[in-house]
Amino acid sequence: MGNSLFRNSGDGTFHDSSASAGVGMGRWSWSSDAWDFDHDGFPDLYVANGMLSGPSRPTGVEDLNSFFWRQVVAKSPEEAKPSHDYEQGWNAINELIRSDGTWSGFERNVFYANNRDGTFSDVSGAVGLDFIEDGRAFALADFDHDGRLEVFLKNRNGPQLRVLKNVVEGLPPSIAFRLRGRKSNSDAICKPVQASFPSTAKKCFSAWEKPKALYERQFAGRVGWCRNFTTSRPITEFGLKRVSNRRGWNPSRHRDRAIANLLPSSRKKLTACLPRLKPGCSYLFPLRTFLLPT
Repeated sequence: MGNSLFRNSGDGTFHDSSASAGVGMGRWSWSSDAWDFDHDGFPDLYVANGMLSGPSRPTGVEDLNSFFWRQVVAKSPEEAKPSHDYEQGWNAINELIRSDGTWSGFERNVFYANNRDGTFSDVSGAVGLDFIEDGRAFALADFDHDGRLEVFLKNRNGPQLRVLKNVVEGLPPSIAFRLRGRKSNSDAICKPVQASFPSTAKKCFSAWEKPKALYERQFAGRVGWCRNFTTSRPITEFGLKRVSNRRGWNPSRHRDRAIANLLPSSRKKLTACLPRLKPGCSYLFPLRTFLLPT
C-alpha cells in the first residue's frame, strides 16, 4: 500500500511525484487535506490513518492486513459474479475482527510540512498531530476567528472527536475570502481564487494602474469542496509570510491592499479590488461585482 501525490503538469495531464516529494509512505489512509499550517504560502499535508485497532497491539505477523490481501483481495473475481473463495475470505476476516483481531491498526496520522521546493518532511510528532487512534476524517475551520485553522479530527475509537488548535508562536498573519454566488452555486463551491499583493505599501495606489508590473505575490486557493466523509467550509485562506516578510510591507502599519481574482467556469477573469485588507480577518463579497479601491 502507499499514498500517491499527482502533480499537475499544466497541459491536462498529471505525473506521479509521490517518491520525489517524499509522501509515498503507505498506511491505511481514510482522509487527507492540504492547508497552510505555518502561513508561509505553501500548503502542507495531513493524512488520517488506521483501519481497526484491537484491544492490544499485535506484532506484524498477527495483524490481519496481510491476510486481507492474500485471502480477500487476491481472490476477488474479475467479473461481477459470486465467488465462494472470495466470500469465505470476507467471512474469515470478519470473524477474526469479532475475536478482537487488529487490521492495519495502531497506525499514526501523518503531517507533512512543505519544504517549499516540491518536497515534504514528516513532522507529525513535532507538531503533535501523530495520533494513534483509528482516524476516519477531519475538517478545517477557523472556529475562534483568530486567523488560524483548527482541525476537527473524527476517530473510529475513543476519543472519537479531537479539536486541535494551532498554537505556534510568532505565526505570520493570514487572510480569508468567502465568495457568494448569485445563482445556483450560492457558496461558489470549487471556484479558484488568486490573491495578488502590490510590491510595497508606497506603490499601492499605482498598483491598480499597472497590475502586471507590481503584482509579484500570488497565492492560489479554491473554495471548499466535499472530501472523504467531510465537507469543508466555503472559505479559502492564504498565509501571508511571503508578503509580510518583504521589506516595506507591514500588515500592522500599512494594512496593504490586495486583489482577489475570481476565475469562473467561463474562464473569464473577474477582479475585485478590496481596500485596506486586515490580516486575521475574513471577507465576503458576491460574484459578478467589481469593487473600486477607495
